[in-house]
Amino acid sequence: MENKSAAGTGPDRRQSKRGRALSPSRLLILETLEAQAVPLTIAALTQRVGLHENTVRGHLDAAGALEYAGLAGALARTIALTVPDPVAAARDAGHTWGTSLAATDTITPARPEQSASSRVVQILDDLGFAPSTTSSAVVELRRCPILDAATTYPDVVCNVHMGLIAGVLDADGVDTEGSHLEPFSAPGVCSLHLVTRTRDEAQPAEAGAINADATHAGRRPTSHEIQSPARNEGQPNGN
Repeated sequence: MENKSAAGTGPDRRQSKRGRALSPSRLLILETLEAQAVPLTIAALTQRVGLHENTVRGHLDAAGALEYAGLAGALARTIALTVPDPVAAARDAGHTWGTSLAATDTITPARPEQSASSRVVQILDDLGFAPSTTSSAVVELRRCPILDAATTYPDVVCNVHMGLIAGVLDADGVDTEGSHLEPFSAPGVCSLHLVTRTRDEAQPAEAGAINADATHAGRRPTSHEIQSPARNEGQPNGN
């Protein structure tokens, strides 16, 4: 195979920035990542390169963790200092990210009849958070891929991650309203408090709340009030 770098067309891809030769495993990981049109999770990358997950993590940590963490910290700082509502902006960004992940093969697809808590653990494990469950409603995260940024800007980073989870589950037809991620709930741990219901369950509950409000006010609910919530999306609420 012709070595194009020898002809002066660019740096030798087989060497690090310091001129050291890359190992075959690290070169394989690098070339696999560069060939993808969308970001890959650890699980997807491991499957593609055929190496043990711990080996892949080690190479990624050595090759690019500082650059990734630096970028994440810069973005978190920008959101925290320049956006009027950093929490909402962070969650919206995370939701967009999660929706995008759900539309690709970068995370493990949901299994039939899989519980929401099991699905969340699966997602977070794919993304490198080392999750574990203490109950069906609480998931503990024992690793953060961008810990420095999360420590400095927890409201931003944690809400990006909460939005990501909501985006993936929303694509699965699961509502997560009421869920929240508690930063550093214990030493080395963040706690995800999970509240989920299917979209079909969420809509009757919302309609029932409207009817209860009208009844409490001593009147029958109007036809506009008893419309399905899905039909009212995007309409002004009158506030």
